[in-house]
Amino acid sequence: MQKILVPLDGSAFAERAIETARAIASLKGAAVEFITVHPPALPPSRISGAPPLDPRLDTDLRASLREYVARIETVERTRSSFPVTSAIRTGDAGEEVVAQAAEQGADLVVMTTHGRGGVERLWLGSVADRVIRSASVPVLLVRPVGAAGPVPLERIVVAVAGTDDDDRIVSALVEVSDLSRAHVTLVHVLVPSPTLAAIDTGFGPPPDEMAGLPAPDTRDREHAASRYLEWMAGPLRAGGAIVDTRVMRAGSAARAVLEVAESSRADLVAVSTAARAPLARMFMGSVSDKIARSAPCSVLVCPSQPGAKQETLL
Repeated sequence: MQKILVPLDGSAFAERAIETARAIASLKGAAVEFITVHPPALPPSRISGAPPLDPRLDTDLRASLREYVARIETVERTRSSFPVTSAIRTGDAGEEVVAQAAEQGADLVVMTTHGRGGVERLWLGSVADRVIRSASVPVLLVRPVGAAGPVPLERIVVAVAGTDDDDRIVSALVEVSDLSRAHVTLVHVLVPSPTLAAIDTGFGPPPDEMAGLPAPDTRDREHAASRYLEWMAGPLRAGGAIVDTRVMRAGSAARAVLEVAESSRADLVAVSTAARAPLARMFMGSVSDKIARSAPCSVLVCPSQPGAKQETLL
């Protein structure tokens, strides 16, 4: 790990990501860059009788944001032994964070997101949502709990998709956590996948809801998944982590992983954006989206390797 990018919006809540980024940077010897984004100036108002926009307001806002992020940088320089820089960009916040990560060669984005109850819990917020959908590097969504300080990253649940992107999850965990203090649970969920035969196209008689479901999974498939998880556990155990493996049957992979996270009081859930095939994602929503929106703890989202063939290994 060489560089960690921390987006800030001027709020104390967003700044709660700083402590976690500092802890990772100190552990791995990485640099930290803070970024804030200045929204583009509004076009002149065409509403009759509306006062003209004062361009000085936009200039003052940009100056205020620049001063803010520079102040954060200065404070962190006095507290940290690793390199610290800051940047300000103009445009859509989510797009600019992704662009800055790509241009500066960031290896990780660390940012806060809300963990809410009820219906509101379904929404991450537009910036975090755009970043995890578009970034080409892992994104650590920090959900602060309790007193100030870095969030713990010791009890970790990993959603294993059974694709060739799984090794990226392991690599990301090695980068963000101290494996010598980690207890990792690798979870693979066997889920019957509906086919087009079970999707109502609106033509002809209603489909048989069970027609598109495959026969129940065999024990051979469970054994294969268990062996695969043990293979994945090897590098984590070599790094000092305690690793458990679980193969589960469930109707929803995301729900099963979240239940494991709840029951184990996980600090972190790690998931790949390649957790579902494109067709299933179109109709059901991706596993990574559901976990990122609903997890009771912090979430590490690992993007699929650009251009990589999504081979199913299980």
